[in-house]
Amino acid sequence: MATVLASAIGMMAATGCAAAPPAPRAIEVRIPVPVEVPCQVPVIPRPALPIAELNSGSTPADTVRAYAATVAILKGAVEERDEALSGCESSTEEVKAAR
Repeated sequence: MATVLASAIGMMAATGCAAAPPAPRAIEVRIPVPVEVPCQVPVIPRPALPIAELNSGSTPADTVRAYAATVAILKGAVEERDEALSGCESSTEEVKAAR
């Protein structure tokens, strides 16, 4: 009986090594990481201002009209600048929200 028991233990030991789990293998895992990219703001050309055309001989009425036209042009330029920059703000907020 001792020989049967020894042979059974020997068989278990031999088969235990054969059933070893496979060696671990490398698995590639991709994790998206938000990266802040500088915003490319378009170059906005400087507008020609009517006030620049005034001279010392301009009448007061021409001066007032030139100032009024200049203010209107500059307000439009500010709105154009704000629109260009608003695209950068939304992309920055998306990156901060993803963190």
